[in-house]
Amino acid sequence: MKKQTTIIRTAMVATMLVISCFPILAQDTVDKATCSASISEVERVFWDMADYIGGKYPDRTRTSLYSKLTGAKTKLSQDKYYDAQLKLEQFGEKIMDLTEAKGKKDPKLAYEHAAKVMPSTNEAICCVKQLRDSTYQCAVP
Repeated sequence: MKKQTTIIRTAMVATMLVISCFPILAQDTVDKATCSASISEVERVFWDMADYIGGKYPDRTRTSLYSKLTGAKTKLSQDKYYDAQLKLEQFGEKIMDLTEAKGKKDPKLAYEHAAKVMPSTNEAICCVKQLRDSTYQCAVP
């Protein structure tokens, strides 16, 4: 079971990295409003699955994750695109970290719930990267 879990996690992380880091020629331009809407979509999906976050202090975990999303929106509104991207990447990394059991019986978040929020997170990261570099476009399936 542990080996299967490790393989699944590795595949999800690899997919997340490929989707958020694969440059191709830009076909569409994006603006801050588009990226803000992408982050809002991440928030919506996050709150849909937030009740599935477990652990000793799930409210603290949810608050921490949500602060990364609000921080990304704030940085975006301040034209600090690198910082917004960083906040979104930290959010995605934390979601993936919650799927690891880390010596405990069960992880704080099941993979199927993490898989619901990661696509929208990757799209938001892609959008912010495009703001930073207009010739950059992520390969989002």
